[in-house]
Amino acid sequence: MLYRINSIQMETKIKQVTNCGYCEKQLHGRKGKLFCDVNCKNNFNSRIRARSREQENELFPIPIKKIKNNHRILSKYYLARLQKDKEITVKKEELWELGFDHRYCTGATLESNRNLWKCCFDFCWKEEMNWLTLRFDPEMNTKYSY
Repeated sequence: MLYRINSIQMETKIKQVTNCGYCEKQLHGRKGKLFCDVNCKNNFNSRIRARSREQENELFPIPIKKIKNNHRILSKYYLARLQKDKEITVKKEELWELGFDHRYCTGATLESNRNLWKCCFDFCWKEEMNWLTLRFDPEMNTKYSY
């Protein structure tokens, strides 16, 4: 009789169906398999990492969020492709509509002609009436001369 119980338990273990942890397809193959293929495994882990990054971003203080947003907006203008000392001019309203906030920067430099350049890492801007003059200058952010 003991033999019969063991055979019933074995049958139930064999009949247990496991599904992929990402796409819910039925799994075949070795015991303990969690995903049907490498793509499902990578997508599952990517989703977990994305959620943890979202939670970390919620904990960032507002100035860091603003600086990250400014950098993202300025990087859309491809300033890194500009040659050194080349500048482009953009309307302030155009940047404000994208969410740019000129009050948040990572550094500032006062040039000899009294122009204040604010920097967000490698991207720098100078404020004029209704315009911002933008340029890419990795060295300007490290000068710290005001």
